[in-house]
Amino acid sequence: MKTSDFTITLTVDQTPEEVFDAINNVRGWWSENIEGSTNKLNDVFVYQYKDVHSSKIKLAEVIPRKKVVWEVLNNYFNFTKDETEWTGTKMIFEISRKDNQTQLRFTHQGLVPKYECYEICSKGWSNCIDNSLYNLITTGKGQPNPKEGSSNEELLRKSERAQESAKPGSIGFLTDYYDQTREALKKSISVLSETQFRFKPADSVWSVAQCLEHIIKSEEVIFDSIKKFMEAPEVPELRSQIAITDEEVITLVTDRSNKVEAAEILKPGEKYTDVQTSWADFKTVRKPVLEYITGVSLESLRSHVGDLPMGKADGYHYFLLLAAHTARHTLQIREVIANEKFPEK
Repeated sequence: MKTSDFTITLTVDQTPEEVFDAINNVRGWWSENIEGSTNKLNDVFVYQYKDVHSSKIKLAEVIPRKKVVWEVLNNYFNFTKDETEWTGTKMIFEISRKDNQTQLRFTHQGLVPKYECYEICSKGWSNCIDNSLYNLITTGKGQPNPKEGSSNEELLRKSERAQESAKPGSIGFLTDYYDQTREALKKSISVLSETQFRFKPADSVWSVAQCLEHIIKSEEVIFDSIKKFMEAPEVPELRSQIAITDEEVITLVTDRSNKVEAAEILKPGEKYTDVQTSWADFKTVRKPVLEYITGVSLESLRSHVGDLPMGKADGYHYFLLLAAHTARHTLQIREVIANEKFPEK
């Protein structure tokens, strides 16, 4: 039965034992502010960050190389009406082998959209699992919250201004859209086998692997073009010539009924044979884009005006187009997966 519990899945080349060991090294990927043991059945550890967030967690189930379950005995947030929202929930780490790789499925059972903290907590888990734990497993070094000045401060700031930052036309809305397109893409490809990943419905139709290669190429090339565009002088006086809205940019780019042939430089070859390598490359090209967006002012984005295929547009529109391009080809990937000849495994 489908649930609304927060879930995220990783696929890596490392062994189930290596994944299991990394999960239990909680200080190596979640936070250095951990007191207590974190690797044996019935161990209890405490996470604390100033007066912002604390959790007392018990290892309720430990099956080496297969499964780890944490149970939240008590929890405190100082930024939610219900300070105990996590209490009684469980974090479940399930490890399995799939096509000569190891799959880790993380579920925060009980963390559901109706929770006040759902948006900020789901983003926090996405970062911890998809980035820090993934890096600990694959490189031996995660990015846990440090003891002082940790990313919890950022999470709290986000929580305090969550409604403000999510307003359409804001930097927060833009970064949220990038998060959404990343997660939608990952959800579409994360469990595909190599056979499924490389399946072509027809000679003239791209495989999932080729769609992703095109996304990665485009992300890099288009971002370079946007940076050059943003280096030009600001021309706020041209704002009055812009007729298109933010919403229309997204709608037009993601409309799959409007067929557009990719530029030769952006056409894919046969670079990728597995999901893991391509996903790592996608994260590599996406990272500087987000760093740029969070470092530029909204006024600067809106004051740079240029020409897009849909007419006059500003820098904000350019960045919306880039994320929407990923969304467009995620839809294309789903079309491939929906093909009647798509392999069952």
